[in-house]
Amino acid sequence: MAEQREEELRRQIENLRTRNEQELEGRGEHVAQPLWKQPFCEEIDEARIPPHFREILVDPFDGTQDPHAHLQAFQTQMYISGGMIS
Repeated sequence: MAEQREEELRRQIENLRTRNEQELEGRGEHVAQPLWKQPFCEEIDEARIPPHFREILVDPFDGTQDPHAHLQAFQTQMYISGGMIS
């Protein structure tokens, strides 16, 4: 029973996506494809993480902060970690 309900929900979601895309295309608007559906290229997938890699820590942007300040904080952390190659 749960599998049937899940399949029905998947069909409904797909129908909604299709209708939304058709409506946007009908108005001449571009339909953007979500990034999460696109795989990374092989070069990224096969890249090795350095042994002493430290992930930078920046609080996630939640929409209430100043976007410029948020990006500055990220860029500063990237610079400090040696990740900014110009």
